[in-house]
Amino acid sequence: MISKASMITKQQPVQVAIGTNGRLSRIRVLGFPVDALDNELAEQVVSGLLSSSRRGCALLLAANPEKVLAARENTWLKDLAMGAALILPDGIGLALVMRFMHGLPTRRVTGVDMMETVVALSAGKSQRLFVLGARPEVNEAARAAMRRRHPGLTVDGAHGYQDEEGWRKLPQRIRDFRADVLLVAMGSPKQELWMRNHKDHLDVKILQGVGGSLDVLAGHVPRAPLWTRRLGLEWLARAIREPKRLRRQWRLPFFIVLALWERMRCGSSRQWIHNGTGESA
Repeated sequence: MISKASMITKQQPVQVAIGTNGRLSRIRVLGFPVDALDNELAEQVVSGLLSSSRRGCALLLAANPEKVLAARENTWLKDLAMGAALILPDGIGLALVMRFMHGLPTRRVTGVDMMETVVALSAGKSQRLFVLGARPEVNEAARAAMRRRHPGLTVDGAHGYQDEEGWRKLPQRIRDFRADVLLVAMGSPKQELWMRNHKDHLDVKILQGVGGSLDVLAGHVPRAPLWTRRLGLEWLARAIREPKRLRRQWRLPFFIVLALWERMRCGSSRQWIHNGTGESA
């Protein structure tokens, strides 16, 4: 059974649906809001958003240590997250901080897994999907893969290499398509900036930033083996495959140190908890 609960943020409250036995908690890690959840609870939230008649452009964002640190210098990114309906603990470092430093039952929910859930639920609920971003061949291949997996899915899209006129016309093209869900694949922070600038002009139910997930879905980039994902080592597998990523990994220990210092200095920063009855815990 799905019930409604109002998710309180500093901005406009966002209505999402959670299970009657579910509990969704949002905290701030280094000032950045993140939801404590797992794939099952995230799926319940998305299902409720798609089942609703409300078209409030609910934001789905994926958070990782790199994005949390970036938000310390780019306040607009944190402000955008404050109004999101769902903020996924995508990075393993972030999930571990929430689990062991704040005592919240959190598992890593990756952006690519959430994208596949959104696509599957959209197909099952006859929702129209628009895919924006990536190279032309990747965008086309990803949409073809969606159709193969979900026959009957209504999906359109546009690649991320538009000219100035193409970018100007895109919002109207999305509205004309009557999209219920918009997936934006431009990489961070470019996709978040685009969503911030256009979310108030898009009549969709869900707006999700999916980064490089289309490359995985299209088969252009192999995903790390399942055992590495279960052990939280997907980042290492990707770094081995793409050595240039190793230059970015110094941010993880820096993030852990800052999060530990924050926890010792300030204690837990739990923002709110709701259960299925709408009562705060």
